[in-house]
Amino acid sequence: MKFLFAVVVLLLPICSTTRAQNVGIGTLNPQFPLDVHTPDNGTVLRLRTTKDSIGASTLLRFTTATNLLFPDDRSSFMGSLRTGAGTNLLFATASNGQAAFEKMRLNYLGNLGLGTLDPQARIHIDLSESALTNAILINNDTREAIIQFQRERTEVGFLQSSAADLRIGTNADNTNGLFAVRTGGFNRLIVRHNGNVGIGAALPQAALHVMSGTEATLNTNGFFQLGATGAANLVMDDNEIQARSDGAASILYLQNSGGNVRIGNGNFLTAHRLGVAGDVVVTGNLRVGETVLPPGYTFGVDGRMICTEVMVRLVNTWPDYVFDPSYKLRSLYEVEQFIKINNHLPGIPKAAEVEQGLSLGEMQKMQMEKIEELTLYIIALKKEVDALRATKK
Repeated sequence: MKFLFAVVVLLLPICSTTRAQNVGIGTLNPQFPLDVHTPDNGTVLRLRTTKDSIGASTLLRFTTATNLLFPDDRSSFMGSLRTGAGTNLLFATASNGQAAFEKMRLNYLGNLGLGTLDPQARIHIDLSESALTNAILINNDTREAIIQFQRERTEVGFLQSSAADLRIGTNADNTNGLFAVRTGGFNRLIVRHNGNVGIGAALPQAALHVMSGTEATLNTNGFFQLGATGAANLVMDDNEIQARSDGAASILYLQNSGGNVRIGNGNFLTAHRLGVAGDVVVTGNLRVGETVLPPGYTFGVDGRMICTEVMVRLVNTWPDYVFDPSYKLRSLYEVEQFIKINNHLPGIPKAAEVEQGLSLGEMQKMQMEKIEELTLYIIALKKEVDALRATKK
């Protein structure tokens, strides 16, 4: 009690009141219900309860000595403004020599506005102070954590926490805007309003559009890579797919444990493991089946083969040379003797050789040679028969 009494005694010389019950601290002429000055008449704190130009019913105003001549217009203040729906808390600041304007408002709903007199969210930042162009709203019309960006009162994009999800993107009404990820001052990743994703593509034209990269080789990573560079991986460029394994060539598997492979739209059955509609060109060796292709052969079939026609083109001369007058035809006795010794026709491989493989073209040529020789034998025999008949007449 003694301490309180001492404080009151000390304040009495510097406090005074007017008929309007204004209280002054540091001033003998209080202009407001509470008017506080520093001893050097510098910084001022004033509390007023009458309405001023902004309509505040209760106002706590701050000013400096240079602004004392215009305390209502050139100062910073915090005030209470009641509207039909509730009471709002206002905050204003001013630059040197300028009138103070409201810069922030906490309304009766608990919404805090910066640059706007009508905050629409828990935090509403109007970047242009016009409520018509750029604005940021935090927790707008939802109980979930959300940062909403607006332009001309249209929701453009957002950052939202929903349950365990984190969402970022553009809004439904933003039908032309892009979602872009930038590095180094350039858009690197683009998502269009239709869901197309582009990497290096300003306007992606497909669900995934990769615009550029390097050629796919064993040492470069193409436009697109799956897997670690130091292990098995797959790279692609604009016209190539390459399988690699730690810098070395690897095997590219298609449907290894899945279904069939189709190239083109043909009349394929489910049993067709590989279906190709159109021409197929193989510049190397081709093998059907498990048997290893013998050296010197370009095509091998392990099993029986059926076809409606076979065309064999021979490199060597067709045996029409048999009919050349200079051709030496063995006598039938020579042929007989050869057969007795070798057990096969002259010019025809023996069975042991044929069992190792039969060349259709070469065998057809050898058979044709024997047919033509046989024809000459028949002609000669016909002449002998005709000569014998002539001697008997």
